[in-house]
Amino acid sequence: MINKIMKYIKTYKLYENENNTEVELAGKYSFNLFLDIIDKFDNQFTKQKYLNTGDYSYFFTTDNIKKNMELIHEFELKQSLQTAYLTLKSIKDERLSFYFAVKNDKLEYGFFNDVKMLVYKVGMFKINDRYLKNIKHDCLLALKHTFENTNLSNLSKIQLVKKDLKSFWPELEGDIEILDEKRIKKTFEIKHFKQEDLDEYRMSYTLEKWSSKFDWNKYFTYYSRISDKYVTMFIKIKEKDIQIYNL
Repeated sequence: MINKIMKYIKTYKLYENENNTEVELAGKYSFNLFLDIIDKFDNQFTKQKYLNTGDYSYFFTTDNIKKNMELIHEFELKQSLQTAYLTLKSIKDERLSFYFAVKNDKLEYGFFNDVKMLVYKVGMFKINDRYLKNIKHDCLLALKHTFENTNLSNLSKIQLVKKDLKSFWPELEGDIEILDEKRIKKTFEIKHFKQEDLDEYRMSYTLEKWSSKFDWNKYFTYYSRISDKYVTMFIKIKEKDIQIYNL
């Protein structure tokens, strides 16, 4: 699984210019150029496992790059994307796609090897929800609805839950999955439980009791579902209080 074996390579540290100085990561302006180039080469970002890759809030990749040598030349012409040029020049024989990802309040971007599960980061900068909702490129069309509903604050909280949720009944080897910007779940096979324990209210209470030791607890509600094969525990961001005024 990507979220288990993803490695992180800060490739920009490997390159030095003529003054023996490290090449810096590109920034916000360069990301627009990066997307322009992706549009030019007709690659498209997809949403496969975009919520469940490593400790990223979002992780998006495109289909594979088909013209590596032409792409190298394209980056060579962009002074602000020299890190991308140097990186791609050294990995041109690998099977690559473009990627960008969000972690907390930072967006990073670069190249992704889906065979070795390596990311080659060439740029990074701070963002907010509004930035994601306003970026418009052809390569991002499949992500439009996702960004309309984005909430980076919620996703950061859910990442904290994901990390701690590994310690909830770890001996049962449950499967953890972020469902959307509001929900995360942990699923167990029903064979691990005694019949008398198969009560949704009791399961929900146990989950809530366990979560009370974590600071993120106050932001969430808890519920469970039991089917013929699985016990699924859900943790969901609390809805804001709705106030009704009599006019």
